[in-house]
Amino acid sequence: MPPSGHISKTRKQYLHLYSLGVGQADPLDTQEMIRDFVDGQHDLMRKLGLKKLSESRANDYISEIQNANKRGWLDSPWHMGVFAANCAQALEFPHDQLPVVMAVAARVFAGGKRLTAREAIWVSRMNALHKLNLDDATDTQIQNLYVLSIWYAKRETTATLIANALNTDHPPLPAGHESDTWDLDFSLAVYDNQVVSSPLSPGSWSAYKGAQAAGIAPAIKVPKTAWVDSGIADTKDVAKFHTLIRKAVPTAVENWRTITALLIAVRTKALEPEWQEWSDQEKHEFIRETADLQPQGVQQ
Repeated sequence: MPPSGHISKTRKQYLHLYSLGVGQADPLDTQEMIRDFVDGQHDLMRKLGLKKLSESRANDYISEIQNANKRGWLDSPWHMGVFAANCAQALEFPHDQLPVVMAVAARVFAGGKRLTAREAIWVSRMNALHKLNLDDATDTQIQNLYVLSIWYAKRETTATLIANALNTDHPPLPAGHESDTWDLDFSLAVYDNQVVSSPLSPGSWSAYKGAQAAGIAPAIKVPKTAWVDSGIADTKDVAKFHTLIRKAVPTAVENWRTITALLIAVRTKALEPEWQEWSDQEKHEFIRETADLQPQGVQQ
């Protein structure tokens, strides 16, 4: 029998893997969709020495993660009243971060998903580094905040799961632990481009990559992300509209408001019977006309 307060390394790894799967899924995705994502992580599973689980065992892990703690509502879709509704005003992020959280939430919604309350908190924290100007922010910058919020939120969930398994509020977390975020933290500290304002000097990223190759700096531990061609914020169904928009208006992604508005407009129009009858040229024309109506629209 393992000693009291023990959790096996294999269980920790499965919890972490399925936590990442739940995190990259939409809050309304089914267990089958989450299992498919995890089962597709061949390289990561091989590296961890894990094998594909049976459907019932995998569902047990998924359920355990989704019901990790009394704050399970944190992994439900975010809205401005969610913290008050759950008597958790203490978890509210600074109100000056509300615009960027709303921007990410709107872009993710346009992509067919929903930002969770937990991810919203992490978006506000990450923006302390990004300091986005929403008037100039690109689609890439908004999606970068979103994927970071997913990665950090899932490390948080993993820590909670392990604390529950050990029956303690303060489990020992050694360096390199599945919930340790230092690999993400340090990479953000040295990242040097227009997406993140690096706290260190320009050129630190090259030094970091060399230190990483030498085994001094931590490798970034993230799963193979379920990206579609347009990014992580779009479902596969919405990605085809994103591709159509970029063909019609190549510069649409240069402003997050433009691509967000166009995605919503095209998804709405696509529900009408006439959309199916239109040629690609007619669809492109509709997109261009719609873009011209946007305050941040592209000038033709």
